[in-house]
Amino acid sequence: MHLIHIKTQWYMEEIGIMKHKGITVLALIVVLSGCTSASDNSGIDINDLSEQYSSEIKIDENSSIKVDAEVIVPQNPHLCVYSASFMDYDIEKVKSILLKDTDSEPETTTLKNGDIIYTWIGETERLSIDKTSIWFESELSDFILNVFLPPTRKGKTNADLFSECDLDFCSRSEAIKNVVYALSNMGIDVDPIPEVYSFTQSDLQSVKDLYEKDTSFYPFDTSLYPKAVDKTDECYYMTFNAQYNNTPLYNELLIYKTINDFALGNPEINVIYSSEGIRYLYVMDYRREVRLTDSVTKVISAEEAAQKALNKYNEVVTTSEVNFDTIKLMYVYTPINSGGHGSDQSTVKMSPAWVCSGTIVKTEKSKTGGDDVTVSEKVTVLIDAQTGVEII
Repeated sequence: MHLIHIKTQWYMEEIGIMKHKGITVLALIVVLSGCTSASDNSGIDINDLSEQYSSEIKIDENSSIKVDAEVIVPQNPHLCVYSASFMDYDIEKVKSILLKDTDSEPETTTLKNGDIIYTWIGETERLSIDKTSIWFESELSDFILNVFLPPTRKGKTNADLFSECDLDFCSRSEAIKNVVYALSNMGIDVDPIPEVYSFTQSDLQSVKDLYEKDTSFYPFDTSLYPKAVDKTDECYYMTFNAQYNNTPLYNELLIYKTINDFALGNPEINVIYSSEGIRYLYVMDYRREVRLTDSVTKVISAEEAAQKALNKYNEVVTTSEVNFDTIKLMYVYTPINSGGHGSDQSTVKMSPAWVCSGTIVKTEKSKTGGDDVTVSEKVTVLIDAQTGVEII
């Protein structure tokens, strides 16, 4: 079996915001000009967040830099500031949920810091568990990950080539419910509304045929994969946000950010689910030991966070268009100290932030000498919900 590991969240595209039970989704339209703040400096009581955005907010228009966004706030958020650190998983429980052959013994590797990596390698499965991650893969995941996340597409997924539908073996909602339950039993708390992609037999066969016709599109050896896609290959690919007290943790496209040369991983949770259950699980940087540091009673408004995000671009953008379309209240990991390359990342600060996400559209010179081309890139600005200071 050829097992290929891809750090999947690096390649995920922004799909949009899903409205769901347990989350308050409120319309916010903010179109800003200049640097005038319209926020209440005294802050908003966290118990009044839903009332704060019960009506539409409008500010003077600026055609090139604006906010036209949904504000997403957890219902009844019990916000606090925490320290979060890694904690050993229940090895036997994780193994019993994921592996078919539960009687095999693991190989062990002891790291310099004393942590141990447990690895089981079977004919069709591989599982590794340590304090910072769970990585489970199978022959099915080997195939699915490479048709969904081809390296030749330069960071983009093949989501546009697949259907969004219920599969015959299980509906999307039932599959999500089953995966959330399994993750919970492993000690992993996730927002129950993930991004979900459906892979039908016909879709998978079509993409496989495309690869075989155009080897430049997919340079790997396609003989590794079945000659014909079987019905049992149908599956769902899911990407979850970790959460704590019903408030999701930030884990979007850029999972590493640098603070004074401190590279800090944010939680990444990806799953492939088929008629045989979970056939791929990748959990990275999910800290399970959470300790209260301070309570939070007030936060800045989403309007103020939006203003600060726009101020950042008002100073530098001339010909580009910037539009923030979602503003989410989430937890964000930051280093407890400024650190540096040698700093300990095992314990981090976990605090609430407004995550302002959108796009920046630029006009660039063509590399081939033709007409100018329009390029759209994702932009995210993190604003500390207590202090109003950008997290960079």
